[in-house]
Amino acid sequence: MIRDVDALVFDMDGTLVDSEHLTRVLVDDLLRDAGLPTDSVDDTELHGVTWAQIAATLLDRHPSLQGRCTPELLHRGWHALWCGSPPVPVPGVVDALKAAKAAGLPLALATSSNGESARSLLDREGFVDVFDAVVTADDIQRSKPDPEIFLLAAERLGIAPARTLVFEDSLAGLRGAKAAGMRSVAVLLRSAAPEQARDLSARAIVDYRDLEPGFFEALRSA
Repeated sequence: MIRDVDALVFDMDGTLVDSEHLTRVLVDDLLRDAGLPTDSVDDTELHGVTWAQIAATLLDRHPSLQGRCTPELLHRGWHALWCGSPPVPVPGVVDALKAAKAAGLPLALATSSNGESARSLLDREGFVDVFDAVVTADDIQRSKPDPEIFLLAAERLGIAPARTLVFEDSLAGLRGAKAAGMRSVAVLLRSAAPEQARDLSARAIVDYRDLEPGFFEALRSA
Protein backbone atom coordinates (compact mmCIF):
# COMPACT_ATOMS: atom_id res chain seq x y z
CA MET A 1 0.00 0.00 0.00
CA ILE A 2 1.16 3.53 -0.76
CA ARG A 3 1.06 5.85 2.26
CA ASP A 4 2.51 9.14 3.57
CA VAL A 5 1.65 11.10 0.41
CA ASP A 6 0.86 14.82 0.59
CA ALA A 7 0.68 15.74 -3.12
CA LEU A 8 0.21 14.25 -6.58
CA VAL A 9 1.98 14.99 -9.85
CA PHE A 10 0.48 13.92 -13.18
CA ASP A 11 2.10 13.60 -16.56
CA MET A 12 -0.19 14.58 -19.46
CA ASP A 13 0.24 12.51 -22.63
CA GLY A 14 -0.71 8.89 -22.05
CA THR A 15 -1.48 9.61 -18.41
CA LEU A 16 -4.33 12.13 -18.52
CA VAL A 17 -5.27 11.84 -22.18
CA ASP A 18 -4.77 9.04 -24.70
CA SER A 19 -2.42 11.00 -26.94
CA GLU A 20 0.87 9.11 -27.17
CA HIS A 21 -0.09 7.75 -30.61
CA LEU A 22 0.03 11.28 -32.03
CA THR A 23 3.81 11.40 -31.59
CA ARG A 24 4.16 8.10 -33.44
CA VAL A 25 1.96 9.39 -36.28
CA LEU A 26 4.00 12.57 -36.55
CA VAL A 27 7.38 10.83 -36.53
CA ASP A 28 6.30 8.10 -38.94
CA ASP A 29 5.00 10.71 -41.41
CA LEU A 30 8.27 12.64 -41.14
CA LEU A 31 10.39 9.53 -41.73
CA ARG A 32 8.25 8.27 -44.62
CA ASP A 33 8.34 11.66 -46.34
CA ALA A 34 12.14 11.53 -46.11
CA GLY A 35 12.26 7.97 -47.45
CA LEU A 36 13.52 6.60 -44.15
CA PRO A 37 12.43 3.48 -42.22
CA THR A 38 9.82 4.12 -39.56
CA ASP A 39 11.11 1.32 -37.32
CA SER A 40 14.42 3.11 -36.70
CA VAL A 41 13.02 4.81 -33.58
CA ASP A 42 11.30 2.87 -30.80
CA ASP A 43 8.19 4.13 -28.99
CA THR A 44 10.05 4.14 -25.68
CA GLU A 45 12.34 6.82 -27.14
CA LEU A 46 9.37 9.01 -28.08
CA HIS A 47 7.21 8.82 -24.96
CA GLY A 48 7.61 11.21 -22.05
CA VAL A 49 10.45 13.32 -23.45
CA THR A 50 10.64 16.84 -24.84
CA TRP A 51 10.57 17.73 -28.52
CA ALA A 52 14.20 18.80 -28.18
CA GLN A 53 15.08 15.28 -27.03
CA ILE A 54 13.05 13.67 -29.82
CA ALA A 55 14.66 15.93 -32.42
CA ALA A 56 18.12 15.02 -31.10
CA THR A 57 17.30 11.29 -31.26
CA LEU A 58 16.00 11.52 -34.81
CA LEU A 59 18.95 13.58 -36.04
CA ASP A 60 21.39 11.19 -34.41
CA ARG A 61 19.84 8.32 -36.38
CA HIS A 62 19.18 10.27 -39.56
CA PRO A 63 21.40 13.33 -40.10
CA SER A 64 19.65 13.88 -43.44
CA LEU A 65 16.67 15.23 -41.46
CA GLN A 66 18.67 18.35 -40.60
CA GLY A 67 16.45 21.38 -41.08
CA ARG A 68 13.27 19.29 -41.22
CA CYS A 69 13.39 18.07 -37.64
CA THR A 70 13.58 20.98 -35.20
CA PRO A 71 11.77 21.00 -31.84
CA GLU A 72 9.64 23.87 -33.10
CA LEU A 73 8.53 22.03 -36.26
CA LEU A 74 7.81 18.84 -34.32
CA HIS A 75 5.74 20.69 -31.76
CA ARG A 76 3.83 22.58 -34.43
CA GLY A 77 3.00 19.38 -36.30
CA TRP A 78 1.99 17.53 -33.15
CA HIS A 79 -0.16 20.38 -31.88
CA ALA A 80 -1.98 20.46 -35.22
CA LEU A 81 -2.72 16.74 -34.85
CA TRP A 82 -3.95 17.34 -31.29
CA CYS A 83 -6.26 20.16 -32.35
CA GLY A 84 -7.51 18.26 -35.39
CA SER A 85 -8.42 15.20 -33.35
CA PRO A 86 -8.43 16.05 -29.63
CA PRO A 87 -7.40 12.96 -27.63
CA VAL A 88 -9.90 11.44 -25.24
CA PRO A 89 -9.27 11.33 -21.49
CA VAL A 90 -7.78 8.14 -20.10
CA PRO A 91 -10.75 6.15 -18.71
CA GLY A 92 -11.65 7.16 -15.18
CA VAL A 93 -9.23 10.06 -14.97
CA VAL A 94 -11.75 12.88 -14.52
CA ASP A 95 -13.41 11.11 -11.60
CA ALA A 96 -9.99 10.30 -10.15
CA LEU A 97 -8.94 13.95 -10.25
CA LYS A 98 -12.18 14.94 -8.52
CA ALA A 99 -11.58 12.31 -5.84
CA ALA A 100 -8.00 13.49 -5.32
CA LYS A 101 -9.16 17.09 -4.92
CA ALA A 102 -11.91 16.00 -2.51
CA ALA A 103 -9.25 14.22 -0.45
CA GLY A 104 -7.44 17.54 -0.04
CA LEU A 105 -4.38 16.61 -2.08
CA PRO A 106 -2.69 19.38 -4.06
CA LEU A 107 -2.13 18.42 -7.71
CA ALA A 108 0.52 19.39 -10.25
CA LEU A 109 0.79 18.80 -13.98
CA ALA A 110 4.32 17.98 -15.15
CA THR A 111 4.43 17.46 -18.90
CA SER A 112 7.20 17.26 -21.47
CA SER A 113 4.83 18.90 -23.93
CA ASN A 114 4.97 22.64 -24.51
CA GLY A 115 2.82 25.14 -22.66
CA GLU A 116 0.55 25.65 -25.66
CA SER A 117 -0.45 21.99 -25.63
CA ALA A 118 -0.89 21.96 -21.86
CA ARG A 119 -3.26 24.92 -22.11
CA SER A 120 -5.30 23.02 -24.69
CA LEU A 121 -5.88 20.36 -22.05
CA LEU A 122 -6.44 22.72 -19.15
CA ASP A 123 -9.25 24.47 -21.04
CA ARG A 124 -11.17 21.20 -21.47
CA GLU A 125 -14.08 20.12 -19.31
CA GLY A 126 -12.89 18.00 -16.43
CA PHE A 127 -9.44 19.61 -16.33
CA VAL A 128 -10.29 23.28 -15.69
CA ASP A 129 -8.99 24.63 -12.36
CA VAL A 130 -7.85 21.17 -11.26
CA PHE A 131 -4.10 21.71 -10.96
CA ASP A 132 -2.44 23.84 -8.30
CA ALA A 133 0.81 23.99 -10.27
CA VAL A 134 1.75 23.42 -13.90
CA VAL A 135 5.22 22.65 -15.24
CA THR A 136 5.83 22.19 -18.98
CA ALA A 137 8.77 21.78 -21.31
CA ASP A 138 8.93 25.58 -21.46
CA ASP A 139 9.96 25.66 -17.79
CA ILE A 140 12.85 23.19 -17.80
CA GLN A 141 16.30 22.73 -19.29
CA ARG A 142 16.56 18.94 -19.14
CA SER A 143 14.12 16.34 -20.44
CA LYS A 144 12.82 13.37 -18.51
CA PRO A 145 14.33 11.02 -17.31
CA ASP A 146 16.15 13.88 -15.63
CA PRO A 147 14.20 14.65 -12.42
CA GLU A 148 14.16 18.43 -12.99
CA ILE A 149 10.50 18.66 -14.00
CA PHE A 150 9.30 16.65 -11.00
CA LEU A 151 11.46 18.52 -8.51
CA LEU A 152 10.16 21.82 -9.87
CA ALA A 153 6.57 20.59 -9.59
CA ALA A 154 7.12 19.59 -5.94
CA GLU A 155 8.79 22.94 -5.24
CA ARG A 156 5.83 24.84 -6.71
CA LEU A 157 3.45 22.78 -4.59
CA GLY A 158 5.58 23.30 -1.49
CA ILE A 159 5.75 19.54 -0.81
CA ALA A 160 8.83 17.40 -0.18
CA PRO A 161 9.65 15.05 -3.09
CA ALA A 162 9.52 12.00 -0.82
CA ARG A 163 5.89 12.79 0.01
CA THR A 164 4.88 13.29 -3.62
CA LEU A 165 3.31 10.56 -5.77
CA VAL A 166 3.67 10.66 -9.56
CA PHE A 167 1.27 9.23 -12.14
CA GLU A 168 3.18 8.42 -15.33
CA ASP A 169 2.95 6.21 -18.41
CA SER A 170 6.42 6.51 -19.92
CA LEU A 171 9.66 4.85 -18.89
CA ALA A 172 11.40 8.22 -19.10
CA GLY A 173 8.87 9.71 -16.72
CA LEU A 174 8.96 6.82 -14.28
CA ARG A 175 12.75 6.94 -14.21
CA GLY A 176 12.63 10.69 -13.67
CA ALA A 177 10.22 10.31 -10.76
CA LYS A 178 12.49 7.71 -9.17
CA ALA A 179 15.52 9.95 -9.63
CA ALA A 180 13.57 12.74 -7.91
CA GLY A 181 13.03 10.50 -4.88
CA MET A 182 9.32 10.13 -5.59
CA ARG A 183 7.12 7.07 -5.75
CA SER A 184 5.00 6.49 -8.83
CA VAL A 185 1.92 4.81 -10.23
CA ALA A 186 2.44 3.51 -13.77
CA VAL A 187 -0.50 4.00 -16.16
CA LEU A 188 -0.25 1.11 -18.61
CA LEU A 189 -3.07 1.92 -21.05
CA ARG A 190 -0.67 2.61 -23.96
CA SER A 191 2.61 1.69 -22.32
CA ALA A 192 5.36 0.78 -24.77
CA ALA A 193 7.06 -1.41 -22.13
CA PRO A 194 4.57 -2.47 -19.44
CA GLU A 195 6.83 -4.91 -17.60
CA GLN A 196 9.59 -2.34 -17.25
CA ALA A 197 7.01 0.21 -16.14
CA ARG A 198 5.79 -2.16 -13.43
CA ASP A 199 9.34 -2.63 -12.19
CA LEU A 200 9.89 1.13 -11.91
CA SER A 201 6.68 1.93 -10.04
CA ALA A 202 5.13 1.35 -6.63
CA ARG A 203 1.90 0.34 -8.34
CA ALA A 204 0.65 -0.19 -11.90
CA ILE A 205 -2.85 0.35 -13.29
CA VAL A 206 -4.25 -0.02 -16.77
CA ASP A 207 -6.37 3.08 -16.21
CA TYR A 208 -7.94 4.91 -13.28
CA ARG A 209 -10.88 2.55 -13.03
CA ASP A 210 -8.41 0.14 -11.40
CA LEU A 211 -8.13 2.39 -8.33
CA GLU A 212 -10.24 1.19 -5.43
CA PRO A 213 -12.74 3.51 -3.71
CA GLY A 214 -10.99 5.57 -1.06
CA PHE A 215 -7.58 5.24 -2.74
CA PHE A 216 -6.73 8.95 -2.49
CA GLU A 217 -8.00 9.38 1.05
CA ALA A 218 -5.84 6.45 2.16
CA LEU A 219 -2.66 7.96 0.69
CA ARG A 220 -2.32 10.39 3.57
CA SER A 221 -2.60 7.73 6.29
CA ALA A 222 0.57 6.97 8.23
